[in-house]
Amino acid sequence: MVEINQVIMLRPTQSPIVFIQQLGRGLRKADEKEYVVVLDFIGNYKNNFMIPIVLSGDRSYNKDTIRRYVMEGSRVLPGSSTIHFDEISKIKIYAAIDRLSTPRKMLIEKYNLLKDRLGKIPSIIDFYEYGEIDPLLFINYSGTYHSFLQMADKDYQVQLTENENVLLEFISQNVASGKRVYELLMLRQFLNYVNFVKGNRRL
Repeated sequence: MVEINQVIMLRPTQSPIVFIQQLGRGLRKADEKEYVVVLDFIGNYKNNFMIPIVLSGDRSYNKDTIRRYVMEGSRVLPGSSTIHFDEISKIKIYAAIDRLSTPRKMLIEKYNLLKDRLGKIPSIIDFYEYGEIDPLLFINYSGTYHSFLQMADKDYQVQLTENENVLLEFISQNVASGKRVYELLMLRQFLNYVNFVKGNRRL
């Protein structure tokens, strides 16, 4: 095995796997090797948030989850792997996480993968059960999952009224995150026990 103590980055990437493969060549242990020097000429260091993503195996791209991996390190990593981020590294990775935006291309790729797997248009719940991405990212990107589907999938033909769109956007933006559990409980009660009738139309 070739011993490497210096890595020169000349290839930009948005892929966590490629990024960690590039960095990992220099992270291999060797006798009398204390550290690796990384020379980054194209700004891959700006994507250092990908390090905890790859090491944890979590592909949700949820910012809070990524921060937890950086904060708690080895305690939340699977297997026997260990990792420690020094304080300067943590500050830089947190800053990169704050700047993290979800690329449209990645959302569409993740959506199409699950659609092909299920053989149908996935519901938002399907991403919680089968997907590798936080479904809230679809909502954050488009306002509602309905809006994302209209943009991304020509097979999706559902049309909502203006009032239905307003209601769905309100619930998506204010309740879907689940951070206030009592709101979810209230919504479940609402759906289970209350019927609203407008004329002869059940809403």
